[in-house]
Amino acid sequence: MPKLSVGIPVFNGQEFLPGLLDSLLGQTFTDFEIVICDNASTDRTSQICWDYERRDSRVHYVRNLRNLGAVANFNRVFELSTAPLFKWAAHDDLYRENYLDACVRLLDQNPDVVLAHTATAFIDEKSEMLPYDQETGSFVDPKSGRRYWADVPGIGDTPVAINRFWQVLNRARWGTHMFGVMRREILKQTSLLPNFAGSDRAMLAELALLGRFRCANEQLFLKRFHASVSWALDHKELKVFLSTTASAIRGDFGK
Repeated sequence: MPKLSVGIPVFNGQEFLPGLLDSLLGQTFTDFEIVICDNASTDRTSQICWDYERRDSRVHYVRNLRNLGAVANFNRVFELSTAPLFKWAAHDDLYRENYLDACVRLLDQNPDVVLAHTATAFIDEKSEMLPYDQETGSFVDPKSGRRYWADVPGIGDTPVAINRFWQVLNRARWGTHMFGVMRREILKQTSLLPNFAGSDRAMLAELALLGRFRCANEQLFLKRFHASVSWALDHKELKVFLSTTASAIRGDFGK
């Protein structure tokens, strides 16, 4: 059994998925499996996954017979994993080569830590870093001029459970902790992702009550901004994306 499972829930990810897989397979830490759960994609996602599965034995591809909605697919990929450590990875993000090494080391060195992650940088659809303004500590979108501030690294890193809970709910704007490395047995004690918008924050708040978060200061996680990113969807689009109905959660699964 590998030490870490990386779960990738994906739907129509042909544009960015190869970049993510390359960034994960090139990690300095190598004792992991990648479980891809394809939510019945209609583009070239399946062909891309089959190709990577043939090329690297650490990659395992599963395809749902129908689209279950994003929340159900996130939970399913966790259920399909096996390792004592687990992380979700969004198909459109990237990681510097020592990301997993930094996170696993934090967990190994701190038994009371339940989630390890790193500082975040923002990239665009071409995988280029958004300009960083040292004076304000913000990333600037050169097209719109909008500024974005990454989540404060120290969120959840306190011995007091209620303080961790409050920090996650009130200070974790992006919820990038969602893509950190977690202890499987602790994550199983949560309800995983409930079926509503913002469910990542609810899951993280529940996890924060069970233990500390710890962040490596290096910007090793590269969060991508692009036109179809989920947080940019309007209410109607987001409802379709999540498929927040009981029938959408239940269904048959296939490979």
